Amino acid sequence: MNTPCGPWSTKRRTSRAVTLPELLVAMAVFSLVLLIVVAVQSSGLQATRKHDLHEETFRAAMLAAEHLKRELPGALVEGDVGGVPRLTYRVPRLDEQGRPVLGPTGEVLWSGPIGLELDSTGYLIRTEADDVRRLAYLGPEGQVSFLATPDRIDELQVRFVARRKQGEQSSEFPLDLTFRLANQR
Repeated sequence: MNTPCGPWSTKRRTSRAVTLPELLVAMAVFSLVLLIVVAVQSSGLQATRKHDLHEETFRAAMLAAEHLKRELPGALVEGDVGGVPRLTYRVPRLDEQGRPVLGPTGEVLWSGPIGLELDSTGYLIRTEADDVRRLAYLGPEGQVSFLATPDRIDELQVRFVARRKQGEQSSEFPLDLTFRLANQR
């Protein structure tokens, strides 16, 4: 007797079971694809973290530079500035219209001394009398130095090095600036 689904049937079976080797091959291919996707996502996440760390370091150095760009062009730098980590300067006192206040003999009246330095926690701080302001976080291993050469007293060279470390990743951004000091004597 010949059955329509028997081994001698001329009709093809429309459904058949999956064999164990086929199942194992399919699982291996799927696992390999999944492993590749996870590896790509992991490396992308690591690259994003590294980029964020570099961006944060860059922004810290640029923030410190921006504070100096606002204050130093009209400043009078005091003391020896030979590669020191602290800068002391004075800025002109300004009236309501933003013009310098002049004394009785026509000289510019200056503010009290203002100091810039890197504190022990890695912040660039500005000190004026009893007021201490944090300007930018350069990191615990950050650096700052100020240099004015005797032959060019109207030129101040500033070097910031912002450093960050996050886990095994680290970032460093050095920034060298030169300011023209119009009020140097």
